[in-house]
Amino acid sequence: MILGPLDECLDDASVSQAHRNRLHLVQRNARRLLRLVNSLLDFSRLEAGKMAASFKETSLQRYTTDLASLFRSAIEKSGVKYEVIMEGRDGLVWIDRDMWEVSPRCSSL
Repeated sequence: MILGPLDECLDDASVSQAHRNRLHLVQRNARRLLRLVNSLLDFSRLEAGKMAASFKETSLQRYTTDLASLFRSAIEKSGVKYEVIMEGRDGLVWIDRDMWEVSPRCSSL
Protein backbone atom coordinates (compact mmCIF):
# COMPACT_ATOMS: atom_id res chain seq x y z
CA MET A 1 0.00 0.00 0.00
CA ILE A 2 2.91 2.36 0.61
CA LEU A 3 5.88 0.87 -1.21
CA GLY A 4 4.13 0.39 -4.58
CA PRO A 5 3.15 4.02 -5.11
CA LEU A 6 6.46 5.10 -3.63
CA ASP A 7 8.36 3.01 -6.17
CA GLU A 8 6.25 4.57 -8.95
CA CYS A 9 7.21 8.06 -7.73
CA LEU A 10 10.87 7.11 -7.71
CA ASP A 11 10.57 5.79 -11.28
CA ASP A 12 9.05 9.10 -12.45
CA ALA A 13 11.74 11.01 -14.35
CA SER A 14 10.07 14.35 -13.59
CA VAL A 15 10.77 14.06 -9.84
CA SER A 16 13.55 16.43 -8.77
CA GLN A 17 16.71 15.09 -7.18
CA ALA A 18 15.90 16.78 -3.87
CA HIS A 19 12.51 15.08 -3.76
CA ARG A 20 14.04 11.81 -4.95
CA ASN A 21 16.47 11.88 -1.99
CA ARG A 22 13.60 12.39 0.45
CA LEU A 23 11.58 9.65 -1.23
CA HIS A 24 14.52 7.25 -0.87
CA LEU A 25 14.57 8.00 2.86
CA VAL A 26 10.83 7.30 3.04
CA GLN A 27 11.37 4.08 1.08
CA ARG A 28 14.10 2.87 3.45
CA ASN A 29 11.96 3.67 6.48
CA ALA A 30 8.88 1.99 4.97
CA ARG A 31 10.89 -1.16 4.24
CA ARG A 32 12.27 -1.13 7.77
CA LEU A 33 8.77 -0.71 9.17
CA LEU A 34 7.60 -3.64 7.04
CA ARG A 35 10.44 -5.78 8.41
CA LEU A 36 9.56 -4.79 11.97
CA VAL A 37 5.87 -5.61 11.47
CA ASN A 38 6.81 -8.96 9.96
CA SER A 39 9.15 -9.60 12.89
CA LEU A 40 6.36 -8.83 15.35
CA LEU A 41 4.09 -11.27 13.54
CA ASP A 42 6.87 -13.86 13.68
CA PHE A 43 7.28 -13.18 17.39
CA SER A 44 3.56 -13.83 17.91
CA ARG A 45 3.84 -17.07 15.94
CA LEU A 46 6.86 -18.06 18.02
CA GLU A 47 4.97 -17.45 21.27
CA ALA A 48 2.01 -19.45 19.94
CA GLY A 49 4.31 -22.38 19.10
CA LYS A 50 3.67 -22.06 15.36
CA MET A 51 7.26 -21.13 14.54
CA ALA A 52 10.74 -22.09 15.73
CA ALA A 53 13.51 -19.64 16.62
CA SER A 54 16.75 -19.53 14.65
CA PHE A 55 19.63 -18.97 17.08
CA LYS A 56 23.08 -17.71 16.04
CA GLU A 57 26.16 -17.07 18.13
CA THR A 58 26.40 -13.29 18.40
CA SER A 59 28.36 -10.55 20.11
CA LEU A 60 25.38 -9.01 21.86
CA GLN A 61 26.98 -5.63 22.51
CA ARG A 62 28.20 -5.23 18.94
CA TYR A 63 24.89 -6.41 17.44
CA THR A 64 22.80 -4.14 19.67
CA THR A 65 25.07 -1.17 18.93
CA ASP A 66 24.70 -1.83 15.20
CA LEU A 67 20.91 -1.94 15.52
CA ALA A 68 20.86 1.28 17.52
CA SER A 69 23.04 3.02 14.94
CA LEU A 70 20.28 2.60 12.34
CA PHE A 71 18.36 5.34 14.12
CA ARG A 72 21.28 7.70 14.74
CA SER A 73 20.85 10.09 11.77
CA ALA A 74 17.10 10.53 12.27
CA ILE A 75 17.50 11.13 16.00
CA GLU A 76 20.44 13.53 15.72
CA LYS A 77 18.71 15.38 12.88
CA SER A 78 15.96 16.29 15.34
CA GLY A 79 18.55 17.82 17.68
CA VAL A 80 18.53 15.04 20.26
CA LYS A 81 21.83 13.83 21.68
CA TYR A 82 22.13 10.11 20.96
CA GLU A 83 24.51 7.80 22.80
CA VAL A 84 24.76 4.05 22.96
CA ILE A 85 26.52 2.95 26.13
CA MET A 86 27.45 -0.67 26.59
CA GLU A 87 28.70 -1.69 29.99
CA GLY A 88 30.09 -4.94 31.21
CA ARG A 89 31.97 -7.70 29.56
CA ASP A 90 31.13 -8.46 25.94
CA GLY A 91 30.85 -12.09 25.01
CA LEU A 92 29.21 -14.36 22.53
CA VAL A 93 25.64 -15.43 23.23
CA TRP A 94 23.07 -17.40 21.25
CA ILE A 95 20.12 -15.26 20.10
CA ASP A 96 17.57 -15.18 17.33
CA ARG A 97 18.73 -11.94 15.73
CA ASP A 98 15.39 -11.11 14.15
CA MET A 99 13.59 -11.55 17.45
CA TRP A 100 16.23 -9.51 19.31
CA GLU A 101 15.63 -6.61 16.92
CA VAL A 102 11.97 -6.27 17.99
CA SER A 103 12.24 -7.44 21.58
CA PRO A 104 11.12 -4.87 24.15
CA ARG A 105 13.69 -6.36 26.53
CA CYS A 106 16.62 -5.14 24.42
CA SER A 107 16.14 -1.52 25.44
CA SER A 108 15.84 0.34 28.66
CA LEU A 109 15.07 3.93 29.60
